[in-house]
Amino acid sequence: MLLDEDKANRKLGYFVLFQDEQFIRRIVTRVCKSFMGAVYETSLQTVLSDLAEANAQKNSIRQLIAQSKMNFVDYLTQYNPLKDAEDLSTILIYKHFV
Repeated sequence: MLLDEDKANRKLGYFVLFQDEQFIRRIVTRVCKSFMGAVYETSLQTVLSDLAEANAQKNSIRQLIAQSKMNFVDYLTQYNPLKDAEDLSTILIYKHFV
C-alpha cells in the first residue's frame, strides 16, 4: 500500500470541550453542521471516565505483552535442545525454533 493511499483512507475527528453557554453552543453547533459532521454531546465526567478506562486497558495490554515476552524467553531457555553447547547465541536459539 502506498503512503498516499493510506492518507486517503484516514478520517478526521475533532473533540471540542466548552462550558455550557447557549451562545457558544449555537456557534459550535453551526460550525459542526457546516462540515456535515456528526455531533455527539457528552459530559466532561463521561469523557474523563472513558479516558481513564482506556488508559487502564492500555496498561493492562502492556503488562500482558511484557508477561508474554518473559514467558517466551523462559520457554526458549527451558526447552532449548541446544543448551549444552558452549558458544551458543540467542539468535541461534531463535533460529532453531523458527
